[in-house]
Amino acid sequence: MATAALVLAGGGLKCAAQVWWCEELIPALIRKHIDVKVLAGSSGGGINAAKLAEGETDDELLQALEDLASIWLAIDKIGSEVIFPINVLTPVTHAFSSAFLDGTTLWGLVDGSLFRHRPLDAAKIARSVRELDIFVRNKITRKQEIISNRDQAAQQDPSLLLKAVVASASRHPFFPQVTINGVPYGDGEAISLSKIFQADCDFIFILLPYKKNHVETPGDDWFSKHFKISVEAFITIIMQIQEAEQKEIERAVERANDVKTLEALCREEQTRYWRSSGKRAVEERFRAAGFTFRGNRAPRIIPVYLEYQPLKLRTHHSERGDLLRLREPCRVQMRDVLAGLGLY
Repeated sequence: MATAALVLAGGGLKCAAQVWWCEELIPALIRKHIDVKVLAGSSGGGINAAKLAEGETDDELLQALEDLASIWLAIDKIGSEVIFPINVLTPVTHAFSSAFLDGTTLWGLVDGSLFRHRPLDAAKIARSVRELDIFVRNKITRKQEIISNRDQAAQQDPSLLLKAVVASASRHPFFPQVTINGVPYGDGEAISLSKIFQADCDFIFILLPYKKNHVETPGDDWFSKHFKISVEAFITIIMQIQEAEQKEIERAVERANDVKTLEALCREEQTRYWRSSGKRAVEERFRAAGFTFRGNRAPRIIPVYLEYQPLKLRTHHSERGDLLRLREPCRVQMRDVLAGLGLY
């Protein structure tokens, strides 16, 4: 059976687009008997990926997707303040805190208390047939780490996965860091494809909830107007993350092309001309680039960027109805992507 990895980048409220894309993508993969082998996510994308990881069977995967859609529609109905409840009192109530908010709303998404929906089932995610990788940032070493449901620690204590999901979405200056086994973690920032590349999948779908080469602007919401310096710093980080992700995708595509070249060489030359020294040289090139060659097949890497964005939608702010307005354009876009791959 062919396999696929779904990599869900961060994007705050714009991560709703990932769910709308998946409403077309996941049923299409199921119809084509392509198994979702790996789910990976950072920030808001990590929350989406974790929920999808609950689905061991196809029916459960579709149910998890439906649950996600209901959550994002609830956010859209109430307004972005349900996740980012920042108002005139925030500077006073959090004057001595490291962040504007205390993280309660993120935990509410995870434990089900925010909308009285089904909480993330950590035990089910830990034993899922689908690998889940959550990107987090170690605040001591300042290095990115991956917390996976395949880790022994997560197998023994599945609650670590919930902490990882919240930590991955805890982007400064909005949310505080999360302590996991005595180590403070924060937003996972840019996605990394090195580990995903080693999963030996046929397809790697990278869902990026922002316009390619688009410059984010502060917007005219209350927070942007009253905390201009913080918002500008926040946007600078976002742009750096997006630039890093685009470079990571370019490197992955280059490595995939190298694999294809290697495959062609093997077919054409056969073993008569294929010496171990040549293979070692190629593998060394992969190690130097940060990828490991498994020697099986080259994945098809499909990055999907946001094409339509409501005028006032920002990472931290949306007007009521903005997320719903994303739905149909995203579904149409994914249908076109799938058609181009011969999967629709």
